[in-house]
Formats: sequence, C-alpha cells, structure tokens
Amino acid sequence: MIEIVKRSVALAALIDTRPDPGSEFSAWLEAQLTDHWSDYQPADQTGEPDARERVRAWSVGGVHGLETLVQARPVVRDPSASFISDFLRVPTQCRLAAYAVAEPRETVPRLDIARFQRWVGSCAEDNALALGDDERAQAEEGSRRIAALRSKLPGFLLRSLRANSAREVLFFSFLAHLHEVGGLGVTYASAEQVRTALDRLDEDLGRPATINLFVADGRNLGILHRGGHLFALLPPAVSRSRRSITGPVTDARHIPPAMLFLLARELPAAGPVTVIEEGVLSVEARAPVRIARHEA
Repeated sequence: MIEIVKRSVALAALIDTRPDPGSEFSAWLEAQLTDHWSDYQPADQTGEPDARERVRAWSVGGVHGLETLVQARPVVRDPSASFISDFLRVPTQCRLAAYAVAEPRETVPRLDIARFQRWVGSCAEDNALALGDDERAQAEEGSRRIAALRSKLPGFLLRSLRANSAREVLFFSFLAHLHEVGGLGVTYASAEQVRTALDRLDEDLGRPATINLFVADGRNLGILHRGGHLFALLPPAVSRSRRSITGPVTDARHIPPAMLFLLARELPAAGPVTVIEEGVLSVEARAPVRIARHEA
C-alpha cells in the first residue's frame, strides 16, 4: 500500500541557454530560493539552533545529449551541503529539482526524479490520486488508482519502472500518452505533443484538484499545474553577450536568456514574480520566456 506522506514538496525548473552563467547567477539563484521558498535553507545558514535538527532532501536531474543525469540526496543532515551546487552541475538547457525539509522527528519525503530515455520528471504530490476521509482510506484509494494506471502502461514502459512509486507511475503514464501522439522514441518531441500528452494524462486522472508534474527532455519543459502556487522569475541581465548552447549569440539586454520556475506552498510576500495560472503549459529552451498554454 502506498503511504501518504503529508509533507510539502517544492519543485523548480530552470531553463538557461547559457553554457556558463557564472558565479553571479549562482548567487542570484541562492537569493531567489531563500526569498521565495519558505522552507528553503541555504548552505551554512540554518538560522535558529532548532533548524539544525531539520533534515533536507532533494533530487536534481536533466538531460545532456542522449543521457539523463540524475542525482538524489534522500537525507541531508550536513548544513554545509549545497543544493545550488547540485542543481547547476548538470550541463543542460533545462534542469529540474524537487526539494523538501522535514521537521525534527518527521519523515522526509522520497524525492527521486523519474527518467526514461531522454526524459526526466517529478511530481510534487506523493499521490495526487489519494481520496478518502482519513489517511488509511486515502492510502488505500491512492494505491488502487495508481495500480490501475500502472496496469495500462505499455509493456516496454512497465518493464522500465524502477522505484514503482506513485510519482514514477504518474510520470510513466505521461510517457504512455506521449507515445500515443508520436512524441516518444523520436529525437525530440514537439512542444504541442508534450502539452497534448499532459492534457490526456490530466483527463485520464479525472483532473484532480491538486497535481503538479514537471517533465523535460532538455529541449522542452512541460508542466501540469493545479493547486499550490507556480511562479516564474527572470534573472538580471548580464553585461555582455553570450553564446547559447543552441548556437546563436544571446544578447541578454534584449532577450532574457533564462527563466526560473518555482512551485511552492505559498506566494512570496513581495518581489517581482510572474504568477502562472493553472493549466497545461510548455516552454521551449530556445525561448525561455515564452510560455505556451494548451488549448482544449
């Protein structure tokens, strides 16, 4: 039976066309996470003494060439461990992360990023399909519905499951729909195929009240967002032009070269953020600031 872990999980997606954004960008990213993720704890800055008893967990992933690169830290007790260093280590235009903090004596959620071929993905909810009046009923109903989804997976996807968690099954169910629309097994799926597959998954799930799923193949970021708060932030312009991973020179004074997407429990109290409405979205890595929305 799938356990329902009532812990908030924050998701992040960073699209950046620059192969080397530099240390200034790392500092900016650290500041944004500190300001906009209420549970985020910067390295070596754990605040009050009780904060040192909290356990952090994160998982980061991306796609480089034909390879998926994923790193998971299921239990992080060392206050000097840097999430930012892990997040920026993968040399890719689009990287994902899941992050959580457990209070003392609480269980930190399992935050593995699922992967298959060129795709990585993560869901904020440990089981968005859990229904019922109490925790046991939720767990039982969630297990039943996840098992039903699992039974519908094509054989080649079913055999590729690793953790067999609810998060992974939801991601593989997206892949199954992407396969139906011809976007799996090709070099790159189109943004429209990604949005269509996410919308079909949403429909198959009964359009639950809360579900937040990020998927990426290094060229496209897909987001199924309902519940919680999703917002985007633009990094400051750099002082000179940089050559992007995709080839052309990016003039950061005119074309923002990056975009940071954050999913959190609450909106930040202040700051220049772009709040994103619920729905099915996609962003192409070549144009980080252009958010496309699925039209039914």
